Amino acid sequence: MSWFDWSSWFGPVWRWLGDMGLLLPPKSTIFILGVSVALTLITLTANKLLIDVKKLKELREEISTWQRDYNLAKRSGDKQAEMKLKRKQARISQLQAGMLRQQMKLMLIFFAPFAIIFYALSGFYGNNVVVSTPYWLPYIMEDQVYGMKFFWWYLISSFTVNLPMTRLLGLSYSMGE
Repeated sequence: MSWFDWSSWFGPVWRWLGDMGLLLPPKSTIFILGVSVALTLITLTANKLLIDVKKLKELREEISTWQRDYNLAKRSGDKQAEMKLKRKQARISQLQAGMLRQQMKLMLIFFAPFAIIFYALSGFYGNNVVVSTPYWLPYIMEDQVYGMKFFWWYLISSFTVNLPMTRLLGLSYSMGE
């Protein structure tokens, strides 16, 4: 038991989820995957509305070009080019800070609600296996149990869902995409 008893807050939700039979596989597997999809959709939709992805791509390209040129000048020993690029370093630092601010907007908005959802679900599932697997995975599974617990399945689901949905919605701001 923790210093704060969450069961008084989440007890009704836990009972409702339990009554729906979402504690054990395969329902737990599908439910957690669905939660991952829903949270990813919410985040990516907000991302699309709040962040100028095109601008971030342009900034990332400018920063990468400067870094490549600066490293090339340093390696080649071209002091004149290095000094010229060093004068632009303050601007590049400002661009990097601006990019970080843009990317952190969503984290500040969504961190608390997502943390509460994660904490509520991890409290509901506890140490139960939520995914049955045909083989044992070291470090993820304990004591030769052929199944994953909530944390690992949620993590795998989130990463698996995030990349294709990000590309599908055109929200990747890395270069070359």
